[in-house]
Amino acid sequence: MIIGEPEKHDAQEMERELGVLGMQNVKIFRNMDRVAQAVHSEEADLFLCNMFGNESQARRIFSGVPNQQVGDNLFMAMMSMAGMMTEDDVRRSIDTGTDDLITLPFRRDNFVT
Repeated sequence: MIIGEPEKHDAQEMERELGVLGMQNVKIFRNMDRVAQAVHSEEADLFLCNMFGNESQARRIFSGVPNQQVGDNLFMAMMSMAGMMTEDDVRRSIDTGTDDLITLPFRRDNFVT
């Protein structure tokens, strides 16, 4: 699992919550260039990304995966994470090709439902 989360505190909390769910091999990156490199080179099957402040870079990754422009796993599940967003922000996030939208703050209950 690859996670793009620029906020250190939020990243640590997510890692803890995912660990409770038994998720292993979770890689969290705070820099979107590193996220793109990881999605391209890792064998991950799940990608989560906080859209706040990273919208254009995240969109490139989200749209590039199914087109095999980023990475080799066109079946990678992709989820965008968002806090307070406008209706247009939500629409743009969904239009990137993401499979799901998770609200922030991240909670394991929201992740498994």
